[in-house]
Amino acid sequence: MPSVKLLFVIFGIYLLLAPQTSIAAGQEIGIKYKHSIDKITIVTAVDFRQQNEHLFRKHFDLGLRSSIPYLDKSWLVSAHYRYVYTPANQGGWNWEERPYLQLQKKFASPAILFIPTLNWKIRNRQEFRFRQQKNDSKRHRLKVTVKSKNSFLNSHPFVAKEYYYDFLKDEITKSSFELGFQFPKINNIKTKLYYKYTSTYKKGHWQPYSAVVLKLFF
Repeated sequence: MPSVKLLFVIFGIYLLLAPQTSIAAGQEIGIKYKHSIDKITIVTAVDFRQQNEHLFRKHFDLGLRSSIPYLDKSWLVSAHYRYVYTPANQGGWNWEERPYLQLQKKFASPAILFIPTLNWKIRNRQEFRFRQQKNDSKRHRLKVTVKSKNSFLNSHPFVAKEYYYDFLKDEITKSSFELGFQFPKINNIKTKLYYKYTSTYKKGHWQPYSAVVLKLFF
């Protein structure tokens, strides 16, 4: 029976991600792998995004993550280097180098009345953007994720909100909202499937973008 359920999950994911039937304008897939050596965790990630069946962004990420001395394991600090590629006007790809530092805190809130026990994650990210065809910049990103500890349809619902603050422009230039499910591990692979809505401030207007996102964690 587990294999039958897995087939239904895969079929549902395919329907959501296929451009012809997707509930959003874009489709994204990300793969993350981590490996611990003593007290240091090596984290690698790749990410591909398409809209109207055209790949418009991809990135590759490598980082080192560790707990913080004298604090409990709910605190994590990491340093990463990310390469981001977007299509160039004359063909090929424009690149962006994006080193960043990240501080993360996890905690749980108890059940209150009809609200179940919730797992919280607060992530602060300071990133520097060295861009090929644009001016360099730096920004701060704050993301709050809330996940239900109770299972629903053999998954854990979650919601997340993130703000992007551009230091050079001295304003929030982007925000995103996520709503989805985290599924139990299958063969040591954790899966997240969610809807993402992003609003980016460009040329005096907020430009919307939506996507169905599939994330695989090894």
